[in-house]
Amino acid sequence: MAVPAKKTTQKRVRKFRVAIQEDLCKGCDLCVAFCPENCLAMTSDKLNAKGIPYAQCIRPGDCIGCQACATVCPDAAIELFEVFDGQGDDGDA
Repeated sequence: MAVPAKKTTQKRVRKFRVAIQEDLCKGCDLCVAFCPENCLAMTSDKLNAKGIPYAQCIRPGDCIGCQACATVCPDAAIELFEVFDGQGDDGDA
């Protein structure tokens, strides 16, 4: 009697891309403070067009897609995108 093969279910790992419009960022640091995975940091050696250090994603692989950063950003400078298999980091297929 044949034994049915075990089904292996792989849980798909969701990946996200944080897009920050540097010139809209006023350096308030709220997104950095609210990120539960510490994916964001303020630049220390770069300034935006306003002459202000801006937020950047320093650990994109750790982003869980919670959107806390985008929610607390008072200037709507942050957008979050889910990246699917076969897409590049810029969201293009």
